[in-house]
Amino acid sequence: MANTDLAIKIATTLDSTGLRQANKAVDSLGKSVTKLGRNLGLALGTTALLLIAKEPLKLLQQMTKQPRYLVSRWITLVCRLQI
Repeated sequence: MANTDLAIKIATTLDSTGLRQANKAVDSLGKSVTKLGRNLGLALGTTALLLIAKEPLKLLQQMTKQPRYLVSRWITLVCRLQI
């Protein structure tokens, strides 16, 4: 069998320009990740609020059809959601 050794050498220089560019790139990445996290949190929070409000709004809509039963259920639901 043939013995193969593959070596790739990359010559790099370390100077102040390269460090500044790297710092700018890292800062830019940090800002992008922060914005992404903020937007993701806002989207998930809004979705959670809509899902929480969905059932009470349906009950409120049906209240005119069956007032006594739904009023008691509405009160139970509202009391359960309060933290």
